[in-house]
Amino acid sequence: MAALELEPTTTVESAAWATYSNDRNVAFTGMVHLRMLLCSEEPPIAEVIETGVLPRLIQFLSLSDDTNFQCEALWALTNICSGSNTKQTEEVIICGILPQLLDLLSSSPDVDVCEQATWALSNICGDCAVHRDYVLHLGFFPALFKAMARFQNQRTFLRKAAWAISNGCRGRPTPDISHFKPSDAGESISPLAMLAALLQCGDMYILTLLQCGDMYILSEASWALSYLTDSPSCIKLIISTGAIIPSLIRLLSVGDMNIQVPALRALGNVATARA
Repeated sequence: MAALELEPTTTVESAAWATYSNDRNVAFTGMVHLRMLLCSEEPPIAEVIETGVLPRLIQFLSLSDDTNFQCEALWALTNICSGSNTKQTEEVIICGILPQLLDLLSSSPDVDVCEQATWALSNICGDCAVHRDYVLHLGFFPALFKAMARFQNQRTFLRKAAWAISNGCRGRPTPDISHFKPSDAGESISPLAMLAALLQCGDMYILTLLQCGDMYILSEASWALSYLTDSPSCIKLIISTGAIIPSLIRLLSVGDMNIQVPALRALGNVATARA
């Protein structure tokens, strides 16, 4: 399909209306125009929500036979969740986006779809602690780790995933410790085991999977741990892994402030924590 351009006469209303067309090409064009409008310097997020098009965009996520549709819909929805207005993000959640995003992350064979779903979920986590906790409660980490296993050689996706893990740990109050313990069923690696693997350079299952040594991944993993160490209960769990603290200490010798600062912050939190 040829690249689409945004016509000067295109409005939010006309683009939203087009997405309801029975002609798939017309619907796709309308959706792309909405996404383009949402990518502008002053995205008309409120206007898009007011058209009532959110359920239609979310409906497009189920079109597994057309990843272009899925990616464009995800892109538009991601941009709606990227603003500073918690109410707008809540509107997207109310429309039922989270189960769809988690399902895509768990099972989609397309790396671009999974990357965009990861971006959307990470934006929602970063919006506020309430939304972050809801996303974690629905199973964000297990779904993300399944995608990381499928796309173990896709460096761009793994970087996005590391950033998403960091956003899932960020904010106050600190996420409930239950999200970071190994599951009783043992069907998924725990978030702390994943963070340990991201930091270590030893022979661990997930290490080869993540091609550890990527500075961006190390930085995001370190920031995640610096956020978690704001909680005394999380500190105890981190210490109990036996692997994370030595890795953080080693990272202090890395000549990159983006890694040293969060590693030092995490270690400082551990050192000053009350027993």
